[in-house]
Amino acid sequence: MPLYELLTISRVPAQQHIQTQFLSEIMTRTAKRLFKENSLIRDIKYMGTQQLPHRIKLAGEYHLMGSFWVMYFYGGPQSIKRLRKELEGDTDIIRCTFTKQGDKLKDYILN
Repeated sequence: MPLYELLTISRVPAQQHIQTQFLSEIMTRTAKRLFKENSLIRDIKYMGTQQLPHRIKLAGEYHLMGSFWVMYFYGGPQSIKRLRKELEGDTDIIRCTFTKQGDKLKDYILN
């Protein structure tokens, strides 16, 4: 199975004090979707809340801030198509991008 990187921008909740719980729920939901596709998660990294380069409209609402996080996982190409469709329908995710990191084991080894 190839290694993929999923870069995700999630919306920031109106109440800042629940942001950790809110983000945890989004990441858990995404992980469960991956497990349903028989994928294996390698790493999850949170990159913080940042101002977006331009406003982005999602579900009739404009967003100026977003929570950035990355998930590395092993999965099949068909699972990526299904997962992308599900994530695009998720109202808590502003944007998501999949990047293939490598096909072979030597491509996975980090220096």
